[in-house]
Amino acid sequence: MTKLTRLCPSCRKVFYATNDKDTHTCPNCGYSFVKKRSFQRIPRIVECAFIYRGVRYPALTKNVSDSGVCIEYSFSDEHVPQDAILGFFSRPLDIETPAQMVWVKDVERGKTVAGLKYLKAEKPE
Repeated sequence: MTKLTRLCPSCRKVFYATNDKDTHTCPNCGYSFVKKRSFQRIPRIVECAFIYRGVRYPALTKNVSDSGVCIEYSFSDEHVPQDAILGFFSRPLDIETPAQMVWVKDVERGKTVAGLKYLKAEKPE
């Protein structure tokens, strides 16, 4: 059993919790919440791409899970916004699916890391 440090989203106080539960209850305020990540992330760097507003953006995966993927990509003119719906595909991962950009972080000028959540997976034929 592993003890993890958690931050309560309600009272913003830190507490310890075990990793063997799907929900946690804050001992400070009693707020219950679901663990953020349900699927294990697997570090894997492969080529991928996504299409947003008709523009294809080449990218690299940083890690993958059953529910989504973390990618790194470069942009020049248009920054893809958080919550954008886009088409994601990767031949090495054998996946082509609509996805939602859940979070976006600029790591350096012109380079962005983003978390995508799969909306529905479709295997290419």
